[in-house]
Amino acid sequence: WSSDVCSSDLVKVVLVLILAGLHGLMARWRKEFERDERRHTAKFFRIVNEVPTLLMIAIVILAVVKPF
Repeated sequence: WSSDVCSSDLVKVVLVLILAGLHGLMARWRKEFERDERRHTAKFFRIVNEVPTLLMIAIVILAVVKPF
């Protein structure tokens, strides 16, 4: 990494990669729903459904505020 990259940029990249991975997991879970092969409870899906929102809020805050 060059010295121009600050730690908040690295955190944003990591959060975006986590978001992309979660997207892949949710796509797989949707296919399992189509086949009626649910492995998780409804409560699990309600909680996991909020994670992308929290990640996006964190990414936007890091992009606007640049805390470190």
